[in-house]
Amino acid sequence: MSMNRNGRNIAVPSVSSRVATVVLLESRLLSRSVTNWVLTAGVLSLVVGPIWRVLGSDIGSERVTPFLVLESGQSATARYWLETADLLVLLLPLIAFLYGYEAFPKERERGTLFILGSAPLTRRDVLIAKVAARVAWLAAAIGLGVLLSGIGLILLVGGFDPVGHLLAGLITIIFAGGLLTVGSSLSVYCSTRWACLTGIVFGYLGLEFAGALLLSRVSSLVVIHPFQAYVTLIAAPFDTMYPSLTASLSDGSVTEYSFGPFFTPSLALPVLVGWICGPVVLGHRRFRREVIGA
Repeated sequence: MSMNRNGRNIAVPSVSSRVATVVLLESRLLSRSVTNWVLTAGVLSLVVGPIWRVLGSDIGSERVTPFLVLESGQSATARYWLETADLLVLLLPLIAFLYGYEAFPKERERGTLFILGSAPLTRRDVLIAKVAARVAWLAAAIGLGVLLSGIGLILLVGGFDPVGHLLAGLITIIFAGGLLTVGSSLSVYCSTRWACLTGIVFGYLGLEFAGALLLSRVSSLVVIHPFQAYVTLIAAPFDTMYPSLTASLSDGSVTEYSFGPFFTPSLALPVLVGWICGPVVLGHRRFRREVIGA
């Protein structure tokens, strides 16, 4: 409660209600965006599409990708998630960045950020709500894709592992949320959408190049890369799947690089959480100093 000039008590909305209001408003705006629907269709195709790769493959045979290894005798669900993770590591970062890059530059250009700044909201409320709305939208798209792919595996393939499938889907949502948070939070630093889009393209290429470089050089720094954290977590629900770097480190010829024990879910999860929290903190530090409407 607070008092106005007449000494009367006025109910002040709680933080959760303020954030929820902006989340609902932002969600409505996202639902009217053609670009957002195109990106959603892209996410669905990335999550559902690998079913056809599973149908046309020899399930049970060994499969090796740049980040993951699948031993022979695996289930159809494990094979599906190997193929899905292989695609997501390559393309999901770009889609997630594009989901979030307009969070602030677009409203600056249109002047609507000034309206939010004049409302009874803190800068933290606005930042968290904008990021949360986009993460919720992307999570819903991935969740729908996981549901459809699960139905497809049951009807078309068989050998469905519901627990592993749902856990892998949840891990993918966390991974996507971390990537989207980077795009949304750091868009605070961009004055225009074109500047932000340019930064996203270079950021995406840098993330992909850094992942490939660290993996090829068997660098210990790869443990803090979001790709390695994701594949470490995605392999955990399946007995026949493990990160490819762990396999190379077990080779006697590279024992000097044996930091394989560090590639565990107990480390990978905090890494992904860090990729979510870090950009939010940086974005908030910049946003709270911005003069809205100037």
